Amino acid sequence: MAFKLYVGGLPYSTTSEKLREQFGRCGTVVSANVIMDRFSGQSRGFGFVEMSTQDEAKAAIAEFDGQPFGGRRLKVEMASPPAAMWMGKSMILITLLRRLTVVTQARGGLLVPAFFVHALY
Repeated sequence: MAFKLYVGGLPYSTTSEKLREQFGRCGTVVSANVIMDRFSGQSRGFGFVEMSTQDEAKAAIAEFDGQPFGGRRLKVEMASPPAAMWMGKSMILITLLRRLTVVTQARGGLLVPAFFVHALY
C-alpha cells in the first residue's frame, strides 16, 4: 500500500520527474505527479507523491515540509482522500439550506438571503 503525500508550494517550473528525484532521497517513490492546469498546460504549483511505506512518507514530511525549494517554501503533508476533503463543506451547505428553508417557511414564503440565516438562529 502506497502512502500519498500532498506537496504544495512547488515552483511552477517543477516537473513530475524532478519531484520524483527529490523525494527519492527519502525512499521508494511509487508515483510523483505535478498537477497541471488543463487549459494553459502550466503547473498549478502543487502535486502528489506516493511513497512505498509509511516510514518513508513520514521521513519525506520531516525532510521537506517548510523547506525552501526553487524560491518557494514547500508544504508537505499526508494527502486527504478527495471525498473527505469536501464532506465537511457539503455538510455546512446542507445545514445552511435547511435553515434557509425553515426561515423561508416561517416568513410566509418570503425568500430570505442566506447571510441573514445565521443571524436569525
